[in-house]
Amino acid sequence: HIQAGKSHLSLGGSNIYFGDIHSHSGDGEYLNDEGCGIGTWKENFDYARDVAGLDFYCQSDHDWQMGAKDWRSLRDISDTYNRRGSFATLRGYEWTSWYYGHRNVYFKSGEIDELLDFRSERHPVRFGMKGSTPDDPSPKVLWDWLEKNNLDAITVPHHSNADQFIMNLDHYFNEKYDRLVEIYSCWGCSIDTAFEANVNNDKYPELEISNYLSRLRFGFIASSDGHDGHPGNASLCRGHRYFMGHHLGSGKAAVLADSLDRDAVYDALKNRRCYAVTGAPIGLMFSVNGQPMGSEIPVSNTKRVEMSLSVKGADALDTVE
Repeated sequence: HIQAGKSHLSLGGSNIYFGDIHSHSGDGEYLNDEGCGIGTWKENFDYARDVAGLDFYCQSDHDWQMGAKDWRSLRDISDTYNRRGSFATLRGYEWTSWYYGHRNVYFKSGEIDELLDFRSERHPVRFGMKGSTPDDPSPKVLWDWLEKNNLDAITVPHHSNADQFIMNLDHYFNEKYDRLVEIYSCWGCSIDTAFEANVNNDKYPELEISNYLSRLRFGFIASSDGHDGHPGNASLCRGHRYFMGHHLGSGKAAVLADSLDRDAVYDALKNRRCYAVTGAPIGLMFSVNGQPMGSEIPVSNTKRVEMSLSVKGADALDTVE
């Protein structure tokens, strides 16, 4: 355990923490340990904390990978690794649908014993690629389930223009829950399909995230969507049937929070005091008219706009745009 005494980035009076909240394992009894990744839950948590050196982490295995017993086991393991001040873990999973796209669900509160998944009838479906029909639960059903159970949760769409999991945010978007969009992972960059490193995110430019910025409101994060047992450092996945990724590897989510604990990290994500990074952990503080990142500012009475920016790189910075 190398986290003891670890220093954290501070900028403009706020702490900045870096995490990976989207990764997959090969664990779970439901599919006889044949999930969508490599390694046990414990091995992935250990790697995230002790090798990648993440400040916070979520093991977000797919709904089709877990039965109720598996979810409860993952929930309990996440709680065991959660350590205030050194390593924060979130409870979450990936809600999947062949027809409606993928959203990661992160919980702040509630003792959920069984997850809502994408299937009309629950039965084993490996890799989520079979058994999904237009009659299966839509994102609205997911949001209604969160409401009905009074769960404090956020849902994060991702790889919106990936080949087999395309997603049109004009059809399904809920600002209460879709607080963020994951714009970068091992799938590539969702905000710009022409990005040179894209592998799977370059087929549907009309679905790139930049097309929604003028009419939908959300913050940005990145994470790995790693399947190689290396959360925080994920890259090309070898030794597993599910091959994906490219040379740029992991993305990470950065949050501005007063302290490193589960609630503070969750609140920063929900309130969009966060941003996406790849590569080096770059510190960023940005405000408009004194209001911090993630704020909603009415513009009708604003005669003057003042922006403040502070950036701290791990090395010399070339440009700030």
